[in-house]
Amino acid sequence: MISTDLKDIPKKVLAIGAHPDDVEFNSYGTLAKWAIAGSEITIAVMTDGSKGSWDPTEDIENLIKTRKIEARQAAELINADIYFCDYVDGELEFKSETVKKVAELIRQFKPELIVTHDPFKKYRLHPDHRNCGQIVLDAVVAARDPHFLKELNIKHHRPDKILLFEPEEIDHLETVDEVLDLKVKALLKHKSQYVTTMDITDSSDSNQIRRFENWIFQFAHSAGELIERPAECFKLIDKI
Repeated sequence: MISTDLKDIPKKVLAIGAHPDDVEFNSYGTLAKWAIAGSEITIAVMTDGSKGSWDPTEDIENLIKTRKIEARQAAELINADIYFCDYVDGELEFKSETVKKVAELIRQFKPELIVTHDPFKKYRLHPDHRNCGQIVLDAVVAARDPHFLKELNIKHHRPDKILLFEPEEIDHLETVDEVLDLKVKALLKHKSQYVTTMDITDSSDSNQIRRFENWIFQFAHSAGELIERPAECFKLIDKI
């Protein structure tokens, strides 16, 4: 059974991605739709994006700065706040320290809904994606229960729902008909990633930009094929 569109738009949302463009690729349409409807959106980026180049001569410090600027620009399109955890790209570890950090963010921001990676996706290659999802799920438990992390001196908080993107099991769709252009615009802010993730080798080539835009539209239509509307797909957890 697949549900479509949450009945109640969440007032506060925390979207947590491993890298500066993960949230944009996998859930930006949903976040944009909710932001337009009045949701307060916060995006947290776990790593510094320092591995996000295929150029062995890349200036890493400059890449890190550039990717933060790009992420901020994408977030600004929907008036979202953005928070950088600054763990090293490719080295994000599932351990008590990172769980504590995310639990602290959850208690601080008090989201009704959390969006993040599905750590249970089969054959997921990138360790940061796996670890990010697992960190967040463990952090939800630590954030919700009053006897965890008392040293934070921040009142516990229990979100209502979690949406896992790139899910192993799809059971929820969010329609994104009216915001796909905005999603493409946000992704194109990540110019440092044109070659590595968007197959754009020449940013002045309108055909390459259009090809990428068409790919995003086609992916959304494929995700929403069952309901004949473009969508983003998730695993919904609503018993937290």
